[in-house]
Amino acid sequence: MTGQGVQINWSKITEAAGLYASGTELRQVQTRLKRLGKLAGPIEHATEALRGLSDGKLSEVRIRHDFLYQEKPLVGSDRKMPSRAERPPASRLVSPRGAALKLFLIALYEAQTRTKPGNRPDNTRPIVRRGRFDVGWIDLVASAAESSGAGRTSHRELEKRARQIRETVKKLADDDHLLLTLPNGTKSTGNYEGFLLNHEGGVSPLGTPPPRYTVPVVKDADFFTVPVELFTNGWIYALEDTELVFLLMVARNQPSDPNTAFRITAAERIQHYGVGPHTYDSHKLLAQMGIVEVTDDTHRYPDGRVADYNGNNALPHQLRFTPDGLEKQATEPTVGYLESRVPPSARVPSSSAGTGVEPAAPA
Repeated sequence: MTGQGVQINWSKITEAAGLYASGTELRQVQTRLKRLGKLAGPIEHATEALRGLSDGKLSEVRIRHDFLYQEKPLVGSDRKMPSRAERPPASRLVSPRGAALKLFLIALYEAQTRTKPGNRPDNTRPIVRRGRFDVGWIDLVASAAESSGAGRTSHRELEKRARQIRETVKKLADDDHLLLTLPNGTKSTGNYEGFLLNHEGGVSPLGTPPPRYTVPVVKDADFFTVPVELFTNGWIYALEDTELVFLLMVARNQPSDPNTAFRITAAERIQHYGVGPHTYDSHKLLAQMGIVEVTDDTHRYPDGRVADYNGNNALPHQLRFTPDGLEKQATEPTVGYLESRVPPSARVPSSSAGTGVEPAAPA
């Protein structure tokens, strides 16, 4: 685990362990670094806005199990995952570039900063702030939207960011998800304003709409929690969707004793979480960030392959949620670790690229 004041030389660790990325993975790392470079300022501003909503009064965010976990087992395997429509909402929303998962989690956080347990939150927050000191939804979502024009481009950029929010709200409210309700949906203008949260389970397998959202209450015991630092230290923006879903899965499974490790079998993650091997591999970055502690099966090589595999001798990793890892600001250690995955031959001086790596090659 790493403290806030500890500087780690990720490059030396990576070189010693032989963990440089190559091929497709290298291109993915480079693309992510480039994106994080563009997002550095927006992440800082959006994190500050999120932090201002809580103002230190909220220590954790409650998320109902139905958002992440499906009680009735799905049919599937790592070779053929259950269809996206069958999966729980969290894994259904996973997208390499989309904002739906992040926006929904941010909306839960935002609601809980101002709504007591058991109550239904309203939504008077505009998508675009109306006054100088207001906070709109676009202020709560880090976006690298750029204007195509020259000179003063703030209005164009603002409209691009607002359009992204409206498109994301539209997706969350569509018949495939029903995670939001649009009370103004029939209006000719402002139809995405005032969107309301629905129950985290979203659309049912029978297609019936969910009830309106209420902040979970302790006596119902139908939720798990994540530390508020997921939002107030910028991790909600720095992590990929797959990493967020893995983090939620680990947080949900952590026993009450924080020192107790656990395992999630392949059957459980596929059939109940709708999580495939790519999402499961997200433990690598989270472990390096000190958010998850991973104890490898002794039969496994570093790349995950199993020595002398016979169908019975492979155990899942032992996992332990270590939320103290979220107490540091997210961007710098995430970028530092990703940069360390880039081999020296693919690096350029940091002053020329902003991230110290070559731009991503076309996939």
